[in-house]
Amino acid sequence: MIAEDFEIIFSCVKSPFFDESWINRKLDRTALDDMKKMISSGLTPEQINDGVKPLDLCGERGEYHTMCIGGPLYKSKICLGVNDEPNKQETKQTSWKGNIHNSSCIWTVSLKDDEINK
Repeated sequence: MIAEDFEIIFSCVKSPFFDESWINRKLDRTALDDMKKMISSGLTPEQINDGVKPLDLCGERGEYHTMCIGGPLYKSKICLGVNDEPNKQETKQTSWKGNIHNSSCIWTVSLKDDEINK
């Protein structure tokens, strides 16, 4: 999708791999390289003890979610009015050991109600 010029942004990211700086960031080669670096750096002993699994590059364990806002199949780009600060939700970890539940914080894109599709 990157090679086909789709414009994709991160709309939801979860700790321990991501922080709020990833919200509204484009999923491009640089972001992909940054995620590959996260994978190659490995997990800390504490993360391993907590049952955290390595970052899945495709986000298949719920580490992140994306939104496609433009590309060759779109008549026009979807314009989003995005607030400067993303939504932040502190979470309680569960005893289940999958990454989707091992997050202590989730950030989501914060949209301006009056700015969508202007």
